[in-house]
Amino acid sequence: MPWCTTNDPKAIADYRNRLYDIFNEAVRFAQFLRRQRALWSVRFPMRKKLPNVTETAPLAFDGSYMKDEWGEEDVGQGYYVELVVTPTLWKRGTIDGERFENEEAAVPAKVVLATSPQ
Repeated sequence: MPWCTTNDPKAIADYRNRLYDIFNEAVRFAQFLRRQRALWSVRFPMRKKLPNVTETAPLAFDGSYMKDEWGEEDVGQGYYVELVVTPTLWKRGTIDGERFENEEAAVPAKVVLATSPQ
């Protein structure tokens, strides 16, 4: 072996095992460094475009990523947003670099509600 100064088979096997362990640790460390962390984004709620028109529909309240600014807990369907106070903070993936297929609202948008469409 060009990297070994002895011809003892036992010593060579020991050195080979040490090099193998070093190589494995280096590969695991490189994989750790390349792992993507959670992806964070800030977005305002968007109005949907109406079909065959240039206008947009009123912004309907969606409790999965919006919260009433005044703290009403029993906000259901049928409410519309009059004003968006703060955007939604979205999170995709985990700190371990997994589950990027799902996105969740880490901090919901704060909105002021109206009772009818504008």
